[in-house]
Amino acid sequence: MKRLLSVTIAVSVACGALASFGANVAGAAAPQRILTATEYNQMTTAEAAVKKVFGSKTINWSRAHAACTLIGNSTALLKSERVLCLNEDVVVKSLTVTTPQEQKCLAPVTNTTTTTTPTTTTSTTGTSTTGTTTTGTTTTGTTTTGTTTTPTQSTGAQALVCLTPVYKTMQAQAITAYASDLAVRKLSKQRGFTGVCLNTLAATTTQLRKENAFVAATKKLVADLVLFTKIESGAASSSLLSETQVGAVASAFTKAADTYLLASGPSKLSVCPHQ
Repeated sequence: MKRLLSVTIAVSVACGALASFGANVAGAAAPQRILTATEYNQMTTAEAAVKKVFGSKTINWSRAHAACTLIGNSTALLKSERVLCLNEDVVVKSLTVTTPQEQKCLAPVTNTTTTTTPTTTTSTTGTSTTGTTTTGTTTTGTTTTGTTTTPTQSTGAQALVCLTPVYKTMQAQAITAYASDLAVRKLSKQRGFTGVCLNTLAATTTQLRKENAFVAATKKLVADLVLFTKIESGAASSSLLSETQVGAVASAFTKAADTYLLASGPSKLSVCPHQ
């Protein structure tokens, strides 16, 4: 099983996920339907810093974090924008950077070999095969060729079990970021912002729908990985879920994640009335 998302996602994709700061002010002292000079200046400065970070050939995640903190927290709007920026930063990093844990989990799969067998259509990694080609793995020092060898646990299954904690963490991150987006839009509307300005300060309804789909896909993947882990340990029946079915759910997750990252909205803060 390969990495669910390519590490080389286009810079513009990552920028799109972070550039719309989703902000709002609900403070009693904050003016309605207009940004204060402090809010406008600090969000503009932070937005430029974020774009600079993600415009680099190699993303420096410490600088990305620092760029988000430039938003400040002196008003409810700035505080909510800052929290959202930091939370989305975490999600984008999780989706675009392969962690040491993931590398460890995927190493056996990366070393999987492919052989041609004219008589079998059974894959020793659990991946379905067609025609005369099947995927084999090295077991007990011998690479399977014309005869199928069924190990106690396929390399694909091992990877799925190993990756479960990684995607549990990602699920929590996605849920937190989505909650931040919802909060920011609610605050922005309470502040009186509408139209293009509202969709610049906060995620659009289309972006929220795609983000919600990503969260749902993440939850489904984690639920299946947890069940698959139980099956592999003998705590649940193998009839409940197969490795191939988990692969299909993983593909759906990848598609939802791509859609989430590619979603974008208005990003010029100057469209909002400001002091």
